[in-house]
Amino acid sequence: MLAVSTTAGLLATVILPLSAVGGWIAGLPADRIGRVRTPQITNLWFSLFTSLQGFAQSFEQLFVFRALMVTTKASCPVQAGPDLPNAPI
Repeated sequence: MLAVSTTAGLLATVILPLSAVGGWIAGLPADRIGRVRTPQITNLWFSLFTSLQGFAQSFEQLFVFRALMVTTKASCPVQAGPDLPNAPI
């Protein structure tokens, strides 16, 4: 088992790089399926993996659910909260 500070650090560290990747990846379907449909899909994705974090049984599950949740944050400015301080709201 990892130490508590290391665990918290890993969960916090996963946010920034995956947010950047998620915003870049979400731009591709936005060009193809529209800029209205893409935030709708990413909102569902965000909600699903945010909810699954509450049911995580181990650190590894929590890490994966959080990583998948974070990939959609940059694609929808409404979801950008305190984890992305410079995001437009």
